[in-house]
Amino acid sequence: MPQRMPPKLPLSQRQRLSAQLAGGATFLFISGGVTVLVVTVFGVVLTLFYVGAWQLAVGAGEEFVETTETLLWHGAVVVGRCLLACGLGYGASLLALRLGRVRQTNLTTLLGAGIASVAWSIMAGIFAIAFFWIGNARLPWAGSPDAASQFQTVLIIGMAIASGVIVGSLSWWLAAHLLRSASGGARTP
Repeated sequence: MPQRMPPKLPLSQRQRLSAQLAGGATFLFISGGVTVLVVTVFGVVLTLFYVGAWQLAVGAGEEFVETTETLLWHGAVVVGRCLLACGLGYGASLLALRLGRVRQTNLTTLLGAGIASVAWSIMAGIFAIAFFWIGNARLPWAGSPDAASQFQTVLIIGMAIASGVIVGSLSWWLAAHLLRSASGGARTP
């Protein structure tokens, strides 16, 4: 007869709150840093490709070297800032989880970030499809392009921040819940 593992006890109120606060606060740093990093890398690579092809086609080799140096320097600065944002988010998550005595803080942070990344990507896809499906012509502010663009910018940024906080909070809670111990979820030293 196979032995059954003892049932896991639920997270304490302190652990649940700590995990939710850690996820809600730090997922914005991590996701923002990764998003800017990916966009920057793609932008630099595409710009180098197109600028390089154009400058080589017209025979401007020296200008290509200068352009490459400028783009790589700009890319390095942005990558450094993104890594700093990710590091701050990761460190804040570890600190919040340790203060809440959540078990396996590193693994909880990594699992929470992975779950949140997938969930937030799905939400962003749904938001994008809904936004393009509704279309700008049907929106009540379509008569004023300046006000419309400002409102849309604020709305999209607000939705991104709110959804990031909610998804991060739920993802870190789920990670802490999945990694809780059979002895009540207390952190082991």
